[in-house]
Amino acid sequence: MKYLTPFRKIQFILELSLLHININEHKQAKKILYDIVKDSNYQRFFLYKPCLLLYYISIYELQEYDFLEYSIRAARRKLKNNRETSKIEAILYEFFTKDMFKLSQSDKKKYLEELCKQIDTPQNISDHLTMKIFDFKSWILSHT
Repeated sequence: MKYLTPFRKIQFILELSLLHININEHKQAKKILYDIVKDSNYQRFFLYKPCLLLYYISIYELQEYDFLEYSIRAARRKLKNNRETSKIEAILYEFFTKDMFKLSQSDKKKYLEELCKQIDTPQNISDHLTMKIFDFKSWILSHT
């Protein structure tokens, strides 16, 4: 790892974390993504946003909801001046902070379908590239 350029390192960690998430090893994915998320040097790469979102997915799957809410607030403060929040980020932040336990099964299904419709509407190029890396829509639908 120490011989990789920063871009190659973020690329490698992204692929490795996707592998861990696909085999439901969310603790490992969270662990390896943490190095990327905490280091501000990686924010300049377009792969930073998918890494950040996958980090949040790992936290969500580990059911660490308080830490997830804290992390999202911290990231919003940190990135507020640097760039605007993309559409896919806003949708996922809404999903992560929504208390799904209070919704009935039918309301939950309606809510998730509405989020998926929002994901399907035209996006900017950054969101399109992020959706190519990981299918957030199917991940959201898997939580019905």
